Amino acid sequence: MELSRKSIVLYLILVTLVSLGLKLYTIDFSIPFSSDNLGYTLRAISHTNGDFSQTPDKGLGWSILISPFFHLIESDSLIDYSNVVRALSIGIASASIFMVYRVGRKYFDQKYSLVVASLFAFEPHLNYNAGFGLAEPIYHLVILGTFYFTLSNKTKYIITSLALAGVLWWIRINGLSIFVVISIIYFITQRKNPNLFRNYGLGIAVFLLIVSPMLMQRYDQFGDPFYFWYNERIFVGDYEVLVSNNLDTNQSAIDYVDKNGILSFIHTFVFTGIYNIFEVLSKISLPYLFILLPFGIIFSFRAFDQNTQYIKANWIFILASLGLMVVTFSIVPERRYLFFLFPFLIIFATIPIQRVVEYGLSTF
Repeated sequence: MELSRKSIVLYLILVTLVSLGLKLYTIDFSIPFSSDNLGYTLRAISHTNGDFSQTPDKGLGWSILISPFFHLIESDSLIDYSNVVRALSIGIASASIFMVYRVGRKYFDQKYSLVVASLFAFEPHLNYNAGFGLAEPIYHLVILGTFYFTLSNKTKYIITSLALAGVLWWIRINGLSIFVVISIIYFITQRKNPNLFRNYGLGIAVFLLIVSPMLMQRYDQFGDPFYFWYNERIFVGDYEVLVSNNLDTNQSAIDYVDKNGILSFIHTFVFTGIYNIFEVLSKISLPYLFILLPFGIIFSFRAFDQNTQYIKANWIFILASLGLMVVTFSIVPERRYLFFLFPFLIIFATIPIQRVVEYGLSTF
């Protein structure tokens, strides 16, 4: 049965309002920010005063987006600025529910796409994270847009997808990894299209146009357009050293191998990273993905109700993203670094729901 556009919009609004209530329940608006979210807030205040200098470990995209809204308030209280950032973060996280529905429509009909949107809207980790004022909500929304346009049958939309990938790099330094993942998906799923390279070349031109101001400024400030503070410390192999202010702790991968041997390198930065990723994934999959996801993964190998190219794209996105994070997770197994995968995991988790409803328990 086809649902009317009005019914779908009303349902999504209702789900968004319930999700908004869950987000607001976890927030204490009487406490100002600290740590990373404080850094974003202070940088946004600096932007309002004309200072757009970059930091060695964070992108400027989120703080630049925040800064125009600070012109709307005049206050000496940090709490007021913190609450503006909270409101923006929550608003963007809530708006993402509609985008998740659009991505879900690539895999399911209207009814099950609403299930995808609902599972995303009620995901407790995302609702709790939304009020922290961090860059994750806008980062997740732009990733969804990038993936959505990559799935288009028309290769010209890779231009839009790569443009959004450029925005991702502004938001977070490791946003470059999404550019790599999207490129892999594009060439695998669109390899038979005659305009494959032409449109990708145009997309690369737009991507470079978007990121070039950031790269030039990083070169002026740090002497390296690709400078990232963690890169020169991650191969020290110790989290406490990584976050210390000791400037004498820099070490490359080659230095680590020379000092500790190749077997130690593989154990520390490959096996430990893979173990940490799966451990964190198992934890954040609670409460409901832990049950649904294994069946969804199994059913995805024979996904006769879904476009096989789209299922392949989902697999590539998840596996390539995790593969590019192995080294990071070997030292910094931070849960929120994997939150961007939730929509893609939820797509797999919805397949068993669809199978049971459409074909009964015999589907197992």
